[in-house]
Amino acid sequence: MSALLTREKRDRARKARGKQRQELITAAAHAFEKQPYADVKLDAIGRGAGLSGGMATVHFASRDELFIEVLRGEIDRWFNALQERLDVAPGELDGA
Repeated sequence: MSALLTREKRDRARKARGKQRQELITAAAHAFEKQPYADVKLDAIGRGAGLSGGMATVHFASRDELFIEVLRGEIDRWFNALQERLDVAPGELDGA
């Protein structure tokens, strides 16, 4: 008898979930940018990501959780850009 889920199938499913999660975050960032926070709904974000409306609730417990994830991504991008600038020009900020 073969295993119900092979390692390869589990890995594919994990990658698909990660891709769906990222698509939801991207759709949420767009929604939060275009609409007032109170008007953004999880089911609309799911549909905006090209998924079923309820898929957002599979990955995120609430709109707040999804909003925090969007903010985390923005902060990470900002920090990485800042770090790149500092790496290019070390010493410029300390007067050296």
